[in-house]
Amino acid sequence: MGIKINLFLILIIALISFLESSTHAVPLNIEKRQNDNKENNDICKKSNLDEGDGTQNRDGYCVETVLGEVPDVDNMISTLIIEPEDGSTIPANEKFRIETISENLITGFFTDPIKEYYVRPQELDDGKIIGHSHITIQKLNNDKRNVPNPENFAFFKGLDEPAQDGVLGVNVDEGLPAGNYRICTIVSSFSHQPVIMPVAQRGTCDDCIRIK
Repeated sequence: MGIKINLFLILIIALISFLESSTHAVPLNIEKRQNDNKENNDICKKSNLDEGDGTQNRDGYCVETVLGEVPDVDNMISTLIIEPEDGSTIPANEKFRIETISENLITGFFTDPIKEYYVRPQELDDGKIIGHSHITIQKLNNDKRNVPNPENFAFFKGLDEPAQDGVLGVNVDEGLPAGNYRICTIVSSFSHQPVIMPVAQRGTCDDCIRIK
């Protein structure tokens, strides 16, 4: 009887350990990446990259801008593309419209992307991130494992204006040539960095659909 109880306890402990490891995964080589705050603040002094000056440098650069204000879990951003519908067939080379809704994003705020890129920390207004969104469209090929190159896009537009009745939208005036495409949002805080959320385990801030 005692042996059965011990085996049962061992199984329970093993199950608890498995659940903890799968929900709180520890990054590899974490000890090599642990730094104190002073070392983090000095990262650009030690980096071989040029220090960021507010311009978009294609060769990469180092930015010391702090993350800034982070919302609570009740104000995390969530986005849907509501037009067109996922899987829609769009007539080739004809104008169509894209519309999105983002919860908990105060829209219409952005710095000059030419000289103020990544220079200011994320800020909140009444607990919500102030910022803007973007639409990007990339062409896909028939190979499902062929990941699209981020430098290649068929359409890109910043949605800089305040949302109307909660909706941000843009017209693709020239349409798209025939083919398969992925439409995605890129939600950003007002200095163009990706929005920072308070926890790791959550839904995504952006949305993507596929059309043809």
